[in-house]
Amino acid sequence: MKKVLSALLLLVFTTALCACGDPTPEAPKVEYTAEALAVLSDLDKNITVSPDAVNITLADGASTASGAGVEIEGDKITVTHAGTYVFSGTLSNGQIAVKADKLHKVHLVFNGVWISNSETAPLYIISADKVIVTLAEGSKNHLTDISRPPISTDDEEGEDNINACVYAADDLTFNGLGELTVEASNNGIGGKNDIRICGGTYAINAANNGIKGKDSVILAAGTISVVAGKDGVKSDNIEEVERGYVHICGGTVSIQASDDGIQAVTRLTIDAGLVTVNATDDATNCDGTVSIKEGCLTDANKASE
Repeated sequence: MKKVLSALLLLVFTTALCACGDPTPEAPKVEYTAEALAVLSDLDKNITVSPDAVNITLADGASTASGAGVEIEGDKITVTHAGTYVFSGTLSNGQIAVKADKLHKVHLVFNGVWISNSETAPLYIISADKVIVTLAEGSKNHLTDISRPPISTDDEEGEDNINACVYAADDLTFNGLGELTVEASNNGIGGKNDIRICGGTYAINAANNGIKGKDSVILAAGTISVVAGKDGVKSDNIEEVERGYVHICGGTVSIQASDDGIQAVTRLTIDAGLVTVNATDDATNCDGTVSIKEGCLTDANKASE
């Protein structure tokens, strides 16, 4: 009996020791500053892939989806419903679009996505309440419309003038722990409402503006490199007093711009993170309130004087 009891105790001890020595790994996460946490929602920070996610494999003329909420017409893949959708694969001349109800929140996960488009935006958010694009940990993703003809930036943005490689008519957030390269014939990442970057590594090369959110741009985490033919980061809503602002509250941001580095209408705030600007015109340009915490911004032109 004593031998049996000793054996059982040894088994329990060994099991506990193994459990302690091999803990369940924590889910990957993005670190945010206190300033970023004050302005971001739980959705902005969500990088968790739900167990009922729909998997979409991109391939020229042969894209497939594992579930509902997706329409596939040739090389145009349209998400039509709230939910989580995981994309991987390549389209040599295609598009991912979101056309959901205005109350729907849509979560797209990019896990090795490469899309070119010679006519329009390879990623187009037509309608939704909010779209979150998560760059999967370790993934490399690439969106380009560099081969399409230039678009007149003087025209009103809309369905006939989708003037960005990534274009959103509703709120758009990027987050995650992967990489995204954007090569644009006009604006890089652009939209009519709010644009937020809350994690990931970005290389944005744009013939016009690098990142442009008409209502606002918030850069809260990640490593963001912008090379722009005009302004680097821009928000220009002049109709609403609470819009038209740029807020940088975390991450590492590098901007090389042929016009202004960062341009806003109502307010420009840099209260956390590290920002380096090399601009032909001004490093920052704002008609309203400007608040820049000491040590957060480096003007490369002034530093070289």
